[in-house]
Amino acid sequence: MIKKAETSQTITLTIDGRKVTVPAGTTIWDAAREAGIEIPALCHDSRLRPAGVCRMCVVDVGERVLAASCVREVADGMNVQTGSEKVERCRRTLTELLLSDYPELSRREEQTKDDLLLQLAREYRIERSAIRLPSGDGRPQDTSSPVIAVDHAACILCDRCIRACDEVQHNDVIGRTGKGYASRISFDLDAPMGESTCVACGECAAVCPTGALTDKKLMVPIQPRAELESVQSVCPYCGVGCAVTYHVDKEANAVVFAEGRESPVSDSRLCVKGRYGFDYAKHPQRLTVPLIRKEEYYPKGPLSSDVRGERRRKPGGLVDYDEVMPAFREATWDEALDLAATRLKGIKEKHGPSALAGFGSAKCSNEEAYIFQKLVRVAFGTNNVDHCTRLCHASSVAALLETIGSGAVTNVFGDVRNADVALVTGSNTTSNHPVAATFIKDAARSGSTLIVVDSRETGLAGQAHYFLHIRPGSDVALYNAMMHVLVEEDLIDHDYIRDHTEGFEGLRELVKKYTPEMAEEICGIPPDRIREVARVFGSARSALVFWGMGIAQHSHGTDNARCLISLTLLTGNIGRPGTGLHPLRGQNNVQGASDAGLIPMVYPDYQSVASPESKKKFEAAWGVKLDPNPGLTVVEIINAALRGDIKGMYMMGENPFLSDPNVNKVRKALANLEFYCAQDIFLTETAEFADVILPATSFFEKCGTYTNSDRRVQVGQKVLEPPGQARLDWELVCELSTRMGYPMKYESAEEIFAEFTSLAPSYAGLTHEKLKPTGKLWPCPDPATSDGEQLLFGDGFPTPSGRAKFVPAEYQPAAELPDEAYPFILNTGRLLEHWHTGTMTRRSKALDAIEPEAICQMNPDDLTELGVEPGSYVTLSTRRGSITLKARATPGVARGNVFVPFHFREASANRLTNDVLDPFGKIPEFKFCAVKVERAEPHA
Repeated sequence: MIKKAETSQTITLTIDGRKVTVPAGTTIWDAAREAGIEIPALCHDSRLRPAGVCRMCVVDVGERVLAASCVREVADGMNVQTGSEKVERCRRTLTELLLSDYPELSRREEQTKDDLLLQLAREYRIERSAIRLPSGDGRPQDTSSPVIAVDHAACILCDRCIRACDEVQHNDVIGRTGKGYASRISFDLDAPMGESTCVACGECAAVCPTGALTDKKLMVPIQPRAELESVQSVCPYCGVGCAVTYHVDKEANAVVFAEGRESPVSDSRLCVKGRYGFDYAKHPQRLTVPLIRKEEYYPKGPLSSDVRGERRRKPGGLVDYDEVMPAFREATWDEALDLAATRLKGIKEKHGPSALAGFGSAKCSNEEAYIFQKLVRVAFGTNNVDHCTRLCHASSVAALLETIGSGAVTNVFGDVRNADVALVTGSNTTSNHPVAATFIKDAARSGSTLIVVDSRETGLAGQAHYFLHIRPGSDVALYNAMMHVLVEEDLIDHDYIRDHTEGFEGLRELVKKYTPEMAEEICGIPPDRIREVARVFGSARSALVFWGMGIAQHSHGTDNARCLISLTLLTGNIGRPGTGLHPLRGQNNVQGASDAGLIPMVYPDYQSVASPESKKKFEAAWGVKLDPNPGLTVVEIINAALRGDIKGMYMMGENPFLSDPNVNKVRKALANLEFYCAQDIFLTETAEFADVILPATSFFEKCGTYTNSDRRVQVGQKVLEPPGQARLDWELVCELSTRMGYPMKYESAEEIFAEFTSLAPSYAGLTHEKLKPTGKLWPCPDPATSDGEQLLFGDGFPTPSGRAKFVPAEYQPAAELPDEAYPFILNTGRLLEHWHTGTMTRRSKALDAIEPEAICQMNPDDLTELGVEPGSYVTLSTRRGSITLKARATPGVARGNVFVPFHFREASANRLTNDVLDPFGKIPEFKFCAVKVERAEPHA
């Protein structure tokens, strides 16, 4: 959004005979709007930089020519006429000129009836047949994009789309081409939109005033807003937590289209998933009735051919229900819930509580996470409960708790606008957190210095002032060398270190030996470059550090995070505007699920299960004796199931068969369980091993709260009715608990949230009602008047000493290094268009159309050396398994490296990955293992 410059000087002018006083620097258009006077405009939008292109907003200021009000600033004593005869005649003529070559009915007018040019035509009562102006022979249409239709005949060259692409999303795809009548918007070097570098964020279509750029139908025909119900909610995908308005056809029970809405988080911006990835909720594969495994399908095992490790019988990337469904029969709710409760209770009575475990989900709400961990602790009697944070930022949280006493971010990502320096490391932000990336790019173009460190040349690297293309797994060496320079050149904050930290001497002693020359041997960055970047960071008045899975998902991930924390403490970059630590959280509610206690070693709000005081507090609240021992983590639970120590499991919305490392081991572990109850919206790869399957509700079919990466707690509103007999997740958890002997009775998600907040000091005072419409940051001492505390730890830390602690870390190589047999390094991660195990996004029409099949990314020179043509197939093999998929030539991947997205079941990246764990965070090493690459034929 364009912000007016802050100034104490005011200007008084007259607009249409009315005295108006506004700050100096205000445009006439904004001054009129503040006075309640609307001036028509086609090229102007309040979120965009004014350009004065269309001239429809002209006004009379007493000069020889009319002035474009969107770019003309007010002046003291100015007399403005917004609707004089001269002005109206000019606007009418402009409208006729634009209409002379315009379609009779544009797609926007046909769909949503809000084509601004045709609205002006109606206001001026312009009959198309009466226009006596020449028209051309038409301009082309472009339907190559799966989500946006381009009609050049309806384009008025207002440049809104160009400014939205360049200045809001910073993707730099749209420009102009041609001359005269042939002038039109273009994508890249005049490529079709669907073949260009367009990332399909939809920002261009959102700001287009005419029918030139319009959304395509995804589920039901696009209709006018007035005919739809608008529901304010949030995005169900990544940890950014963008605010969304869903426009719903209630009769069809379907989302028609989605729009970004104003919010401190996202400023009305969305990415391709948030704008176009909502239709999975209506996919025909939704589970709608409880299922029980048939007797003839025991002993258990995988049902799909590819889950068994065989070739698929049918093409495509979804579970083949024809293969899987015959193993199950439909059941009543009572039958399914009674069977699940009886079997789980029987295992507990025979083998003890520690023979049970539960996996919750970061896709579910805070209320569902809270109630699920409560069930495991009080009804199962164990702390064996975890979720995907173990596969995400567990090492970051371990390091943060150890060093600063809190596992959450210390500042919001939007405050990067106030940072002198932003360091983004181990994060492909433009793909994994696209809207957060727009704010980082905003800052980089507005004066902040952007440093990007990664083993791949990601999208953000092209925006960076300094890009350090390090070798995989060498982060500790690089950051120790940077700290060496900071200490050696006295670029550290002595006052901050003295007043707010402890352990500095140990860190100083360790980094002495990490000279830039030594680090170069490990990370590959020239010493002079290391020194230069260290000086930039150390000289900054404020620096904000972001990191992602490239830091966390290593067997030394906790050490990586320790170094970033030390770097920040060393320079005093915590607790002030433009400073802080921000691990970009992966899923939409991974922060909230962790806050709610869906972790084996802590109760809600990170209160240790090993603490007698915490144990006593929760025993009093829940009315049962609790296990004092920390439980097992995700990978430890799978290993225990393989050994036979874990015999029964309950999973709510998790798909470890694709998300966990070394899936061949996971397959054996799941088959070894005596009983497994799956609760999900689709029959996933993991659910194939279930004894009972409970159909649950999707994000769109329930109300609850979600906590984003910023610590902002937001309400997700119910948008759709659930299909068939599907039930709310929290209701099912309560039913199961009650049948196991611990009654849980709640009337609503709000009631559950109230119980959770009463036990979680960080959430104290928050209610659903107080969180609307744009949420609150926790902690929020006064929700009635405050948005919450943006900056944490400006005056101390929640540690026993009140100080942050330096924890020195020695460089350690990855657990499995390349060798002659496996000479490449494998890295895994996400693509922009897909999410996690693809359960949702591969059932989204648009997202699957953009990235429909499994690929690996390799350096073009490596492909040439292997004799592999881009787009042909390769087989990747590690010591744990093999997959076959297409190779994509990607210059940003360094030689000797292979990147594989983990969304694709037909080429599951986690058949290859190493399940060795970080000793502190217990996170697997998804980001590094040795792999062999061979030419291959297509995998049928």
